[in-house]
Amino acid sequence: MKAILKAFRDALVADGTLTGLVAATSIYAGLRDEKTSIPAIDIFQVSEVTEKLAGAAVGGETIASVVMQVSIFQRTEDDAQTIADQVMNVLLGDNSTLNTAKIKNVTLTGKTAMLENNVNHISLRFRCNYMFTT
Repeated sequence: MKAILKAFRDALVADGTLTGLVAATSIYAGLRDEKTSIPAIDIFQVSEVTEKLAGAAVGGETIASVVMQVSIFQRTEDDAQTIADQVMNVLLGDNSTLNTAKIKNVTLTGKTAMLENNVNHISLRFRCNYMFTT
């Protein structure tokens, strides 16, 4: 679902505080190349379950329960956490970009921090509902 990836990226890029921490060109809708500059963020879809809304006509509205992952890559643990906090502020708040894309009920479902090759990696998992017309 490229639309949901684009909406998540657009919401992050629209936040001036976040782009002060990570350049917009380093926020990826999809997996980043491991050779990209740090700091960086990538966004990808983990899973999706769709269901036609009751009474929806053929080609009508469908709702998808989607799990998205946002990964933050930064050199220091404190800086990575600062970026993660801002990502959560953007995605868990009332966000007009996500609202316009019909992405609702964004919930943080998991957070994992790890050190990979001297780069701090914080993985945030979000569940959300996405309505679209087929």
